[in-house]
Amino acid sequence: MGTEACAGEQYEVQFFRANEAQPFEKRKATLQHTLYNATYRFGISESGGTSSDEQQQMAAMQKKMMDPNLSSAERDKIMAGYQQMIQTMMKNMTDPSYARKIQEMKQQFGCVSIELSGPANALQGTLQCSEKVGRRLPVTGSFKIAG
Repeated sequence: MGTEACAGEQYEVQFFRANEAQPFEKRKATLQHTLYNATYRFGISESGGTSSDEQQQMAAMQKKMMDPNLSSAERDKIMAGYQQMIQTMMKNMTDPSYARKIQEMKQQFGCVSIELSGPANALQGTLQCSEKVGRRLPVTGSFKIAG
């Protein structure tokens, strides 16, 4: 076993603006925890232009297709919907205006990682984002084991 105690654990990270109760952005983040220096690093996923709703729909379709009780007609219908979503995604990837839209989204948000260290009840660190948002924003927090 290496130095990564929690390597690969996925979390949902929510981003809030001051005085707002609802997050303006939600992303998946992968936790990397190094035992040697008690550092926590979250690698934040890019939206990639695919909404979390689309990702959830595709995951649900994949899961449903694995159902052994599904009829061939139902499986074919789900597969057609899945293929349509993939075709739309592929079309978007080759559309220059869509590429510009994705680039603009990255500049507006562009957060890629959170690095924290310190005792579990008083973590301090930085949030790495695009230049427009701020390269190294200070963050604080705490960590507790659920359950």
